[in-house]
Amino acid sequence: MKISKTVSTWAPHTEQGVHEFRISGYNGFGVHEDCLASDNFSVGGYDWALIVVPDVTFGKNNNEHWKDRSSIGLCLRGEDKAHAAYELRLVDKIKGSFSVHKEGPRTFDPDEDTIFSACDVKRDLLKALAKDDDCLTIECTVTVYKRPWVTRTKSLPRIEVPRSDIAEHFGKLLGTKEGVDTAFIVGGETFTAHKIVLSIRSPVFKAELFGPLRKDGTEPIIIKDLQPAVFRALLHFIYTDSLPVMDDLKGHDRCEMIRHLLVAADRYAIERLGLMCQSYLCEDLQVHNVATTLALADQHGCGMLKDACVEFITCSNAMEAVVATKGYKNLKRSCPSVVIEALEKTSKTRPCVLPIFVLVDSPPCRRLLSPHHMKMTKTVSTWAPETEQGTHVFRILGYSGIGIHKHMTSGSFSVGGHDWNLLFFPDASTFSLSPESQGHALVNASFELRLGNQSKGASVSVHKQERRTLNPNENWQCQINQNLLKASTTSDDCLTIECILTVYNRPKATQTKSLPRIQVPQSNLAEHFGKLMETKEGVDVTFIVGEVTFTAHKIVLATRSPVFKAELFGPMRKEGTVAVTIKDMQPAVFRALLHFIYTDSLPSLDDLKGDDRCEMIRHLLVAADRYAIERLGLLCQSYLCDDLQVHNVATTLALAYQHGCGLLKDACVEFIACSNAMEAVVKTEGYKNLKRSCPSVGRKILSGVVASGKKSAFFWKKTIRNFLAWSKCVPVLEPARPGTPRSLSSVSPRPPPPPWTSSPAVSERTESYRAVDAMCTRGEGAGHPLVRRRRIGEL
Repeated sequence: MKISKTVSTWAPHTEQGVHEFRISGYNGFGVHEDCLASDNFSVGGYDWALIVVPDVTFGKNNNEHWKDRSSIGLCLRGEDKAHAAYELRLVDKIKGSFSVHKEGPRTFDPDEDTIFSACDVKRDLLKALAKDDDCLTIECTVTVYKRPWVTRTKSLPRIEVPRSDIAEHFGKLLGTKEGVDTAFIVGGETFTAHKIVLSIRSPVFKAELFGPLRKDGTEPIIIKDLQPAVFRALLHFIYTDSLPVMDDLKGHDRCEMIRHLLVAADRYAIERLGLMCQSYLCEDLQVHNVATTLALADQHGCGMLKDACVEFITCSNAMEAVVATKGYKNLKRSCPSVVIEALEKTSKTRPCVLPIFVLVDSPPCRRLLSPHHMKMTKTVSTWAPETEQGTHVFRILGYSGIGIHKHMTSGSFSVGGHDWNLLFFPDASTFSLSPESQGHALVNASFELRLGNQSKGASVSVHKQERRTLNPNENWQCQINQNLLKASTTSDDCLTIECILTVYNRPKATQTKSLPRIQVPQSNLAEHFGKLMETKEGVDVTFIVGEVTFTAHKIVLATRSPVFKAELFGPMRKEGTVAVTIKDMQPAVFRALLHFIYTDSLPSLDDLKGDDRCEMIRHLLVAADRYAIERLGLLCQSYLCDDLQVHNVATTLALAYQHGCGLLKDACVEFIACSNAMEAVVKTEGYKNLKRSCPSVGRKILSGVVASGKKSAFFWKKTIRNFLAWSKCVPVLEPARPGTPRSLSSVSPRPPPPPWTSSPAVSERTESYRAVDAMCTRGEGAGHPLVRRRRIGEL
């Protein structure tokens, strides 16, 4: 099934302005003054004014509730309605400004008489602030929410993990013969192997090499009644869990080799090899070899192969031809009961056909031919719907400020050959999913909605729609609890919805094929090595991690990790049986590392949730890099890539940069570019650490964001400033948003120029710094100490 994952982001377009209203001679106003209004000021294309009522009791019949209170409010001027938030601050000449009222996004509508919003404050407080110079200063910050924008739908990055390579590793071990500790002589030819590998794959080898049957000393073990080519193929299967290539064998010779391997599998109790050989012989059944195969199956207890042979004879109506073969004569002599069983099966299956022989152990009697010969085969075809699944991530920024909008529409995303849109109606807390009109085509699909859950660190299913057929003008709707939506909103006011859509296209029937008679189970090589790790049989090395002791097998570790190979067998090895102490690693991480080395899979992490699981994967990625276990590294990178979120992408990017994980680095940059989340990322703790440790990563992020195509001037300015700040090439100024009027504004003081820039105050080391800067620009001089210091920001 084809699976894809896309993302689009809904974000409100906001404009913000700050207005200072100064009231001179404030203490001279009487207690029953009507109101004081500021001049109109413009924010977001609307005119606003501040209204101050010194005495709220004026016109309220001296209600005790309003006694000694004043009122400050914001009023919308004009005929159009607006959606805005505002904050009122009072200015203390000594301590600075402080907030007295803050109101979230609300509607100012002239048609509904909701153009005014106010708060009451103590009258004495206002007089105290105006005491020194008889001037009261009120600061009002207005944020207007305008028409939102939706980003283009983009595919989220993914990292593909290659198939298991544990069989390949042990196949190389067999070829290199490193660390072999036993030898066999088969037909005059000598073979070497590893006792521990043979013992975990075959209980017979285990008994011969480690049990009471073992022979002491280092003399080779002589194996009789087995050809060298067969033993070589047997060893290949033991190490790789697969049969060797037999292109040099054709027809009867290949079939004969498989028969010998079946005998060897029975001799050494290697069940999967036996089933593999039975499957091959079953598919190769023909009139001239079925009797020989039937005899072999009976001698070695291969019940499924025996049944397949009898069924072949029964279904193919080929008893007459089988009787004429040499194999049948041998079968008749050695296993007469098998022939009787075949005849009984034939008579039960085809009662209309008379038995050909009365007694199989007496001379043939007169043949009775059936009136006609019919070729019978057993075939299979499969009917299955063709499905395609896609996941679209819809992020809504500024969720708390969207009440005025009728609905929000995600970017268009394609699944199953149809374009889809996800709509959100905030007033009714309703989601709607619909295909874009494409003629009169019907769509058969199902979907699931999931909301990001901050406490669990993962998305949670909130609605599932069973499979059904939609007309072009139909849609799915579901209502979500308002409290659940608020609980799923992040601290930066972002709501994330995942829509998992499955489209069922026109079904197809597979090509008709012969029905397989014997199924071969999946490889159990990793399972065998996993049991070896648990039983600890034959362990020959000990590790101390923290205060925990671990035991393992040198040859397994060396096969799976070139670093372990160098430590245990190379010049780095320590002589004797002293335990190896591993520093800078947690015991739980080393335990998971050993599990992967033995089984080529990660252990169950069900006891870890959210960030704890992600942290374990990060530690495993570091361990994979430390011990050069490539597939484990890719597996961890893939997990971290799928788990990328705003709060962890900077931390993951720093980790990828430090350990040379190119795919993960690119995925992090692509995530930031696709989700337009640079501003949110900058606020995270991981970003601050990244800024300190990896300043050069800023160039990567910048180029990725440029490729994203976002065209917000403020966004570009802030992104470029952040990048330049990382590079420490220009001073960091506090950016002011476009359209933000202020009576007073300030910027951070400009720091002194860096030592590598041109300045009269630069010392005699200027030329050296310039040379270092030039080398950094060209990517040269990695080993130069000044270059290293320059790159990490010490210069």
